[in-house]
This record gives sequence, structure tokens and C-alpha cells, in this order.
Amino acid sequence: MGENEVELSDAIEALRGSLERARTQGSGRSVRFDVESVELNLSVTVTQQGKGSAGIRWHVLTAGGERSRGTETAQSLTLRLAPVVVDAVGVPLSPNDQRISDSAGAAAPRDETLSDRG
Repeated sequence: MGENEVELSDAIEALRGSLERARTQGSGRSVRFDVESVELNLSVTVTQQGKGSAGIRWHVLTAGGERSRGTETAQSLTLRLAPVVVDAVGVPLSPNDQRISDSAGAAAPRDETLSDRG
């Protein structure tokens, strides 16, 4: 693997970690975001080591990582992922708990008018 490449699984794990950090950092905030889907458009190379599919590796090209050498040719790969937040035993949380920031129960902002000031 070249210096301008990272394994596809490592790239997806980094995305997962970023989404988890965003959810944690958003805890208690009044603005929450639903992640309906995540679409990744990546430049990748596929290499085969040994025989069979066990030796096939996907590498994401990083900045400046254009490459075409021997049997390695850069390809475009689009992944559409549907993130699901699960509890400690792997059961998906309710739709309200699938949000990036968790502010359930936070009071909604109140519009104050002159008549409210009494």
C-alpha cells in the first residue's frame, strides 16, 4: 500500500468514529440532525495478493494519490450507507434516538411578546 492510500475499511471506520463523536458532542444541544444516509464518492485501487478473493484489498486514494501501476488502476467507487445507532446489545434505537445530537426533553425556545411581559 502506497503512502497516498488507506484501506477502505479504515476509511469507513474513521467516518464511523466521526459520526459517533458528532453525536456525543451534540448531546444536550437544542439543534439535532438526522443522518438519513451517507454517500461516499471515493477513488480506490484494487489489488490482489495471492489467489482467490481472500487476497483482494481495496485502498482509498488520499489527496494527490492518483495511481495506475501494473494491475492497480484507480477506479471510482460510490457507497451509500444508512447509519443505524444501536444500544449495547446491538438493538437499533428508536427513530428519535437515531439523531446525531441527543437533546430529547430540552425545552423549545419561547417567543416572548410585549403581552407576555405583564
